[in-house]
Amino acid sequence: MHSMVQQSPVLQPSRTQSLIF
Repeated sequence: MHSMVQQSPVLQPSRTQSLIF
């Protein structure tokens, strides 16, 4: 799951920012 979260920002920073930030 951690791996996907790190790679997610590269493809969809908008969606990852909501989860990470």
